[in-house]
Amino acid sequence: MNSERRKAVFDYDAEEMHHVLNEQGVVMFQGEDQLLKHEEWGRLAAHIPGLSSESVVIGDAGERNEVGVGRIVTDVDRPRVVDNSAAKAILQLLRGSKLMALYSSLIKSEPVCIRRAQVNRMEVGGFAGRHLDVASNPNYEYSIALQFGESFQGGEFVVYPPNGQAPVVLKPTLYSMTISNCRFPHEVREVTFGVRVSLVYFVSHSHGANPNPPPPSILKN
Repeated sequence: MNSERRKAVFDYDAEEMHHVLNEQGVVMFQGEDQLLKHEEWGRLAAHIPGLSSESVVIGDAGERNEVGVGRIVTDVDRPRVVDNSAAKAILQLLRGSKLMALYSSLIKSEPVCIRRAQVNRMEVGGFAGRHLDVASNPNYEYSIALQFGESFQGGEFVVYPPNGQAPVVLKPTLYSMTISNCRFPHEVREVTFGVRVSLVYFVSHSHGANPNPPPPSILKN
């Protein structure tokens, strides 16, 4: 494990988390009981098959992708919860008290809005091209990814810090949580074996309209 990765993977500590997110753009928590209990991970996983899935090849920021997406909260013009029992149940779990405390510590404001949420499924050949989350919505502050893929290869999460610093390369593991600064470019490398399944969502202080809706050509993505 290189020095950049050692700095990015650690136990939950709010002060250190902010420092690393501002310097390197990403942190990853490993171990299922840090912020979600085992039964909560299980309940989230149980609801994922109930989401409708669509293939996305162009993302909201215009990047190339190869990913299946199950929508939970959309943010084309403003945050809207998908009218689906699985989506609503997942969102309720994401709004649990311990996680809400995490979001508040990240953003340092109340109330916190989950502006967009979705499950990304990448099979062999799947990837997410390099992009900036704030290109989709400048109000996105942090993205959070919960990993449900267990035995995939490839699919590393790569974040590009500023000023020519070396990229931070992380390999999410089952029940890991990755938090990234939405102002840092990042990508997901191609999956070479197995299936990578992650629940990804974006938190913000803003509950209002999306000031930068996607162009008509990719509104469905």
